[in-house]
Amino acid sequence: MITKIWTTIKSFAKSNMFLLIMLTIGIALLLWSFGCESRTQSILKGTNLEGASLLNPKGTVNRQELTAELAYLTQIAETRFADLDRQDKLRELLASQAVVIATGGAVNPAGVISLLMGIMGIGAVIDNRKKQSLITNQALELASLQKSIAINS
Repeated sequence: MITKIWTTIKSFAKSNMFLLIMLTIGIALLLWSFGCESRTQSILKGTNLEGASLLNPKGTVNRQELTAELAYLTQIAETRFADLDRQDKLRELLASQAVVIATGGAVNPAGVISLLMGIMGIGAVIDNRKKQSLITNQALELASLQKSIAINS
């Protein structure tokens, strides 16, 4: 019985060899095209940004991961622009104080020192709070991104 089935399959395969090869190639192409998602090189590959190795250990990313990397880089750029703005405001304040001194206005040295120390102290506290909140947000984003990648994989 089994030998009869086997000989029937063998004779069918011999007579339709081209059809079977094309069918096998077609099925393989369909499985590959639907089963493998498109990937490209990561923006963060080779950089030393925090979380880059956690986000992408392989160096290639899909669309969702590339979007997350772009949002991550945008957030870093916005933080650095805010830091530059804060530095410019401090520089303007110091320049205005220098103008008052240069015009011969009455300046209290203890007041100037306390003003500078206050500005530096407030700036340091604000900077530390912003950095801590950004680190916390980035850690939460990375965790949620890894979770969504694990779910989609």
